[in-house]
Amino acid sequence: MLLRSITEHVKAQNWTAVVLDFAIVVVGVFVGIQVSNWNDAANDRISEQQALAALLEDFRASEIRLQNILDVNVAGSESLRVLAELANGDVIALQELDNHIFRGLYQIPSYVPVTVTYDELRNSGRLDLIRSPKLRQRLQRLASTIGNVADAMEEISSVSFGTVDPYLLRMYDYRGIVPRRIGQDAINVDWVDPTRNRRDTSEIVNDPIFVNLVLYRARMNEVFQRDAKSLMQQLSEIENLILEQLNLDGSER
Repeated sequence: MLLRSITEHVKAQNWTAVVLDFAIVVVGVFVGIQVSNWNDAANDRISEQQALAALLEDFRASEIRLQNILDVNVAGSESLRVLAELANGDVIALQELDNHIFRGLYQIPSYVPVTVTYDELRNSGRLDLIRSPKLRQRLQRLASTIGNVADAMEEISSVSFGTVDPYLLRMYDYRGIVPRRIGQDAINVDWVDPTRNRRDTSEIVNDPIFVNLVLYRARMNEVFQRDAKSLMQQLSEIENLILEQLNLDGSER
């Protein structure tokens, strides 16, 4: 219809009408593009809000999980302190010794953060959906700190499986270890009686190798706790930044 009108105006050499017709076309295209851009921007804001809410849920779950593991590891460090002091002549009951060896030497930290939403954003190239440069930067830095925690856990696992466990299998009676558990999801062997036919292996605390293993594990725990606390702080800061962005989105509507 508009094209026919332009053709008729050209034939009639009504240049003013031709200019007006072209202006209508240009304005119409411009308005159409702007409306499309506005719709895309609105959809991006909705997607961003959904992503932020999902990120917040993931990182809160990660923080709770990490805090639980950190608490267990700190308790293990306290048991290591007790075990180290036994080499100075302190005496405790055999069941207490079992408990400290279990918490301090037998248990190893195992932590996997919840990063499903962040991984999806990064792998799909949609990380720029998050408008805050500061939040994007913190998210990108998070991987390095998670890597530090993973390295600390790997060092503990390597020493535990390669050195501590073989030593305890030779030198200690596992009847005092395998029935024990910490946490609701912990695995234990509940049919073992830690007192039945039990060998008294309490002299292990005077073995220099045992003392060295205790001290070495204490050092590794300190590294893990340092990196875990750093990760906890970063997760908390990221959560606050996400909440700020969610509040800004709420005030804009």
